[in-house]
Amino acid sequence: WLNIIITCSVAILSKHIIRFHKRHIFNPAAFGIFFAIILLGASTQWKATYMWYALIPFGIYFARSINKLEIIYGYAVVSLLLFGGQAIMQKTALPNIFLYFSYFYIFIMLIEPKTTPITKKGKYIFGITVAALVFIMTSAGVGFDVELSSLLAANCAVPVLNILK
Repeated sequence: WLNIIITCSVAILSKHIIRFHKRHIFNPAAFGIFFAIILLGASTQWKATYMWYALIPFGIYFARSINKLEIIYGYAVVSLLLFGGQAIMQKTALPNIFLYFSYFYIFIMLIEPKTTPITKKGKYIFGITVAALVFIMTSAGVGFDVELSSLLAANCAVPVLNILK
């Protein structure tokens, strides 16, 4: 229980302490979970492919309702190109890449409205950047949560992405 309390406290504090122009930089949930992984030895499991039939339609509806579909589009296209290209080069069945997508991460964590870009171009670039970072870190064999690391790294660029028209 202590680890849960510490993780939640760090997530909430990050929202109030790590700020730029009166806005928090990092997705608080992602920051708290990343903290728990690095300092408390926790682990994550984002895969929910067995629920794709619920997560994809709900996720698209949710992303559309908060005006974040561009992030999903950018992320999906680049992920499919990079991981699809890798699958072809490794002679792996292409449909297998859909089994490894983290649908909860994509449709909930990635599009968190307060820490993602507000401009159309910024949203596309954000999604593309996160997908590219996930691919690079996965290919490099990074030993910790590549999805969270990529999201937090891209969160740092949001103030710049918000000025793109």
